[in-house]
Parts: sequence; structure tokens; C-alpha cells
Amino acid sequence: MNSKKAVKILIVFFLFFNFKLLQADEKIVYIDMNKIMTSSSVAKSVSIQLDKYNKDNTIKFKKNIDDLQAQEKKLISQKNILDENEFKKQYEEIKTNFSKHNKSIENFNKDFNNKTIKSRAFILEQLTPILSNYAKNNSTSLILNKKNVVIGKTDLDITDEIIIILNEKVKEIKLDNIK
Repeated sequence: MNSKKAVKILIVFFLFFNFKLLQADEKIVYIDMNKIMTSSSVAKSVSIQLDKYNKDNTIKFKKNIDDLQAQEKKLISQKNILDENEFKKQYEEIKTNFSKHNKSIENFNKDFNNKTIKSRAFILEQLTPILSNYAKNNSTSLILNKKNVVIGKTDLDITDEIIIILNEKVKEIKLDNIK
């Protein structure tokens, strides 16, 4: 009975006074993925290209809709002059062109979203080996996304270091080259 009591006392002594031995030596850091996806050179390059692509197409769609509306207005002004069948035929053609225009916008939106998703995936693809190397070189056990961290020391945030490395490795990408 005495030996059991001694063992218990030794275990308690070991746990409380040598707590350092029980602490994990795991290094955990976090990164702000949103900042990487907006502040890195490659992300800025993609953003500029997407904005230009969107702006160019918006201008094209605006011109097309203006042309269609002008055709419709002209046709309506000629309603009393044109034969009823000719008027209906031209009106149906304009309606068809409006439908094609709307379909073009729909296709553009799908394409734009697809390019956005693929460009983000490409950046993540480039980021994965960088994070892996960082973890290996810095004896890091776990890298968390900042949005999943409730509270943490600011010196555990490696976002700026990762952005520097990413900027050195990948300056820009061409949207047309992403598959």
C-alpha cells in the first residue's frame, strides 16, 4: 500500500513540476489566405486581367444592346409604313437578337466565373509547394488559415513571408494559359 502511494506521489510530482516535458514542441503558424489572394503579384496580375476582360466585354455588350434598342426604336417608328407581315418578321428577328445577346451575357458570366475559379486554383497550386517547403525548412508542424484562428500571436502570422516567396516564384499568369 505504501509503494502505491509513493508511485502516485511521484507521478503527481512528475506531472506538476516537469510540465515542460509534457508540452508539445509542435510549431503552429497561420497565414491570411485572403491577403495572399489579393496582395501577391500574381493575384494582382490576375485581378487586373479579369477587370480588363470584364470591362471589355461590358463595353461590347453595352454597344450591342444600344444597337438592338436603336433597331427596335427605328422599327417601331416604321410600324405604320411597313407591311404587317414584314413588321412582324423584323420584330421577331430583333427579339431573336435580344435573346442571343442575353445568352452571350450568360455565357460570358459563366466564362468569367470559370476563369476566376481556375486562376485562384492556379495560385493555390503554386502556393502548396511553397508552404510545404516553408514548413519543412522552419520545422513547422501545422499551418492554419487565419480565418480559422480565433486568437493568436501576431508573430505566428507568416503571411508576409509567404507573399515574398510567392512573388519571387510567380510574378504573373496569363488567363488564357490557365487550363
